[in-house]
Amino acid sequence: YRTVADLSEGAVYEYLMGPDSTYQLEWSFGTERVYGCSEDEYRRRGWQSFLVGEDWREQSADRTRRYQRGETVEFTTRIRRADGVLRWIEVRNRPLADPATGRFMRVGGVAIDITERKEAADALRESEFRYRTVAELTSGFVYEATVDEQGETQVVWASPGFTEFFGASFEELNRVGWRAAFYPADHSSAIERRLRLRRGERSEVEFAVRTMRGEQRWIHLANQPLVSDDGSVTRYIGVVHDITDRKTNEEVLRSQALAVEVMHEGVVLSDASGVIRMTNPAFDRMFGAPMGSQIGRRLADLRCDPPLDLRIAETTDESVPRPGVPMLSEISVLGQAERECTLFV
Repeated sequence: YRTVADLSEGAVYEYLMGPDSTYQLEWSFGTERVYGCSEDEYRRRGWQSFLVGEDWREQSADRTRRYQRGETVEFTTRIRRADGVLRWIEVRNRPLADPATGRFMRVGGVAIDITERKEAADALRESEFRYRTVAELTSGFVYEATVDEQGETQVVWASPGFTEFFGASFEELNRVGWRAAFYPADHSSAIERRLRLRRGERSEVEFAVRTMRGEQRWIHLANQPLVSDDGSVTRYIGVVHDITDRKTNEEVLRSQALAVEVMHEGVVLSDASGVIRMTNPAFDRMFGAPMGSQIGRRLADLRCDPPLDLRIAETTDESVPRPGVPMLSEISVLGQAERECTLFV
């Protein structure tokens, strides 16, 4: 028995069960490892003195009824050791039948201190709860996936935003394969990114995908490898943000910028103090200036008849200003080439 106690790193004992759910200790080994006291002190104090809380009596009575039916019982409980320290223990008790009567009259068992293991498990559950909470609260969605040696992937968990974005659950996407959501031109780069993840490298990229509804959406994707204790990577985390609106706005701005670039009319943007912030090529040609060289100058400094700042002031007086709304003026001026030009300010 002492060898069993040593191998289990716990306390081993045997009790005689009384008819009124009382227990009399027959013998014990290893109590100092779990209860912080010698076997003699453990016997003198009694097992009840180490328990924490008031509900142990009801629980003990229920366990006694199970022992009497021949059931092995496992449970976790909290104790206060002889030195006053609170610890968690895991107990496994088995009833022993009397060979003569067949009745279960004794209970043998082992108690193991699992405090560190339980605290680690609790910390992991709390960490997972926080992780999933943050994942569900973040814009876009978060997912966890496996990656094999060929760069193939399977999603094993995803926040609710995944289904909303793709129009299908991650299980459904796993069935049809990730290539159904990627354009063919992006297949090889996706494989290469996942192979880098297996080497422990983080990745971040923007590209277009297809949803299960047939829509094209632009996403910003960040992937973080999950490194195992042995240094290998077989899983990774992905954070996805839908940037379709931003991409659409950027395309509109690029189109507008191109239109301004090719206009024959001059375009100049200035702030409220008359400092030039942007010009187009036609404006620079009007004043015989290198492209972009007028930026930072003041409108009043430009050689123009009538002076450009006065002409703008006249058109401004004719309009009704609104707070926060840019004022647009279309005016005709004589530029450096002594010819009349149309200018948008």
